[in-house]
Amino acid sequence: MDAVVRSQDSWTTNPRFAAGTEGGDSFFNIGLEEGNILGYGKSVSVDYGRNGGKTSTSYSYGDPRFLGTRMALNGGYSQGSSGDAASASLTSPFYSLDSTRASAVSGQRSVSEQILHRDAAEFTRFRMRRRATEASLGARLKEDKWFVQRGEAGWYYDRVQFETLNETTAGTLPSNREMSGPTVGYSWVLPDYIKENYIDRMERIEDFNLGNEFSTRAGWMGERTGSDRDRLIFNISNQQGIRFAPGRFAIGRVGVSGRTAGGRWENTLASADLNFFWKTNWRGNHTLVGHMEGAAGRNLDLNHLVVLGGNSGLRGYKNNSFVGGQAVLVNFEDRFFFEGEWFHLMRLGAAVFVDSGIVADAGAGMTLRSIKSDIGAGLRAASTRSRGGGVGRIDVAYALNRGPGGGSRWVISITGGQAFSLFNSAARGVEPSPPSRLN
Repeated sequence: MDAVVRSQDSWTTNPRFAAGTEGGDSFFNIGLEEGNILGYGKSVSVDYGRNGGKTSTSYSYGDPRFLGTRMALNGGYSQGSSGDAASASLTSPFYSLDSTRASAVSGQRSVSEQILHRDAAEFTRFRMRRRATEASLGARLKEDKWFVQRGEAGWYYDRVQFETLNETTAGTLPSNREMSGPTVGYSWVLPDYIKENYIDRMERIEDFNLGNEFSTRAGWMGERTGSDRDRLIFNISNQQGIRFAPGRFAIGRVGVSGRTAGGRWENTLASADLNFFWKTNWRGNHTLVGHMEGAAGRNLDLNHLVVLGGNSGLRGYKNNSFVGGQAVLVNFEDRFFFEGEWFHLMRLGAAVFVDSGIVADAGAGMTLRSIKSDIGAGLRAASTRSRGGGVGRIDVAYALNRGPGGGSRWVISITGGQAFSLFNSAARGVEPSPPSRLN
């Protein structure tokens, strides 16, 4: 029997540098990461960044085999002009569909300035102090490789306090909150995995599960267990994919997350997302991408609102241009890729795109005249030597409708990653109730 083994070198010591602009805001970051200290698989990194008027220095450490076990230890600390944060976790998740047990414990502490925007401009800021810890134990429920079921139980604690600053606008300070109590969760996975490249990355293989995935986690945060009032927290999601042909598939997800207290919804968000990917070699190698999403909130926290702008799917507008309680976003993109490896370091590509979206206050109606759209084109590049193989992009977008603040309708973005997420681009600023940390 003959066997062919292909290998590819990648750097474990990675200098990191990023400088660019997105949605009218500029950023700069420089750092260094070592991903395999002395061959033991441990990692350490240090970064310095500047985003707008904020600066920060961060440090991180990771050990995937803590004390020779399957427990992964991760920790980080950052300090900047708006505060500092520290976090640590020790996890042994479900590494595979065959894993029978999982566990996790984590904690974080942070002090930060929260800035809220309206019409692409800051209108208030305040200080937030937070402490959170959680622990979970999970187990596989049945030995069925085609219908993998898991259950979990744990404890969740979260205390958030807000303080006024000189820039705090009257009536915009969120209420303090303290939650503590037990949680339970259940999930299933119907495995139907496919391997594809040239989807969100370039040559790097990405795994997508087209089978059904369901996950739910809920908890009772009662006064008797240390909460400031009785609350129920919940997070439910369901994901399904469909295969049309090799290189052509779709993935959709629906979900709802939030809290209830005294018969009233708190920070509740319902969302639905659908993504299409269609590879074609007509006049070159292309991947046609379609993304549609909707999000509707109810009594969202003042610092967790739905947002559309240059860094959340509408590339022709400034960051934080449209803020509210509900949104619809549609993106169409033709990603095409050039042949060969350039300088033995990278692969290159390009894209043309159309973005459309609308944001409204919770419960308000949406009208066609409120839809904002843009068109544009850009270049793509991905390192063939880095471990992650992430994509960098340069996009030039033109807003078809006037945005807030006036000014030019042209927006240039130079940054990393895709312009929109597979799930919840508009709702990325809405912090959900805690999902499972084990799956």
